[in-house]
Amino acid sequence: IMVRKVALVVLLIACTGACTSSSESSQSTTHYFRTKVDHFDPQSNETFEFRYLSNREHYTPGGPIFVYVGGPWPMYSYYIEHGNFHDIAVQEQAWLFANEHRFYGDSIPKGDLSNENLEFLTIEQALADLAELIQHLKDDIVRDVNARVILMGAGYGGTVATYMRKQYPELVDGVWISSGRVEARLNFKEYAVLIGEMIVQYGDDICYERIRSAYLEAEILLIAGCHRKISEMFNTCKTLRTKLDVQTFFYSVKQTIQFEILAHQTVESTKLLCENLNNSKKPTNLQRLAEWVRNNTHDQQCNAFDFETSLKDLRDVDIANPENKFWGKRQLAYQSCTQFGWFLTTDALEQPFGHRVNMEYFFNYCRAIFGSRLTPKVISDGVERTNEQFGGHNQNITNVLFVNGELDPMRNISIAKYDQEQSGVIEIHDSFSSADMGSISMYDPPELMKAKLRVHEFVRRWIF
Repeated sequence: IMVRKVALVVLLIACTGACTSSSESSQSTTHYFRTKVDHFDPQSNETFEFRYLSNREHYTPGGPIFVYVGGPWPMYSYYIEHGNFHDIAVQEQAWLFANEHRFYGDSIPKGDLSNENLEFLTIEQALADLAELIQHLKDDIVRDVNARVILMGAGYGGTVATYMRKQYPELVDGVWISSGRVEARLNFKEYAVLIGEMIVQYGDDICYERIRSAYLEAEILLIAGCHRKISEMFNTCKTLRTKLDVQTFFYSVKQTIQFEILAHQTVESTKLLCENLNNSKKPTNLQRLAEWVRNNTHDQQCNAFDFETSLKDLRDVDIANPENKFWGKRQLAYQSCTQFGWFLTTDALEQPFGHRVNMEYFFNYCRAIFGSRLTPKVISDGVERTNEQFGGHNQNITNVLFVNGELDPMRNISIAKYDQEQSGVIEIHDSFSSADMGSISMYDPPELMKAKLRVHEFVRRWIF
């Protein structure tokens, strides 16, 4: 479970607000679309089918096409049956669709997730998949070549939607991006700083200092060779031995804290974390933090905080492994190591998590999972090429709305200011990621209600 929690924090980078599951209902139907495995090799005729969902319950002829863009998760019908996107579609009499991203869920081009097969897991291939699907929907399903097409994407799905508007503007008339990750960034050191600011704001200065001090105490003990003592304090499955084990340990504890702060989408989680640390009877801050980690994982025999154990599922090429099929762990790691980065280091000075988790750790991480081909230069160049091709923070596309939560650390790789035609930016005060995706409710704070209504205003402009 602890390894799962660490993986979930990584997934929060890509699919926060987007991974709600639901069972199929009478509103939605499942379909498959056949396309090429490699869109850019004219000599290759190999094909595969990817899954997409359809909901035409409220569509009337002449209405628009709404597509909820898939990301690193199995596609479910929830957001074409519920939420703000669905509600706007009802009012605008749109036909709703949702596509499943290649290599996730049931949409697997190859038999397994070997390095050779994952070479076809690129943002360019995914965009070409979606472009062909949209054309198919207009020509053969909705049968209206003039239908306006609106995309909605959250997290990494927002990345795909943004790049889709840039790469295929003739197919897409408007894009709503909720907590989208627009910029590829190798060293996302700012993330830890923003988490630290939340600890101060919603916990207190004392709590922040306790975490900072605990990390410093751990570093001193490890420098002194007290690996076994640290391992016993944090109930690790294996005794920490190597430099990579130590880096994995610091990373895992950091991710455990971040998971508790972010996963429940409420500031009460930060308050509770700090109350536990501040009210502990343990004499040192390291002991207080170790106690909190053990209590947080009390249902587990031990915590897999060493390097090799942490990579076990990531090295498994079997798509049937639940960590791959339902959580997309290996696939998302591949995309991070080859095109996007988003590595959560502790290189920034103004953060409480020590300074052991650096880019050297993540370069070793990528190489250990995917082989020696992924050198630091290959990884760095891949991230740089993504931004060169798709613009990163320097977007110039029209008809796009970027919505971010003030409390979402990922807003740092989204768009905060934007001045293009029929486009805008909304930052929702006191909100975490993708708060704008829920249906309008009488319980919404005024600013959230206003943001949801503004989303609909933008969509109407793009349609008409």
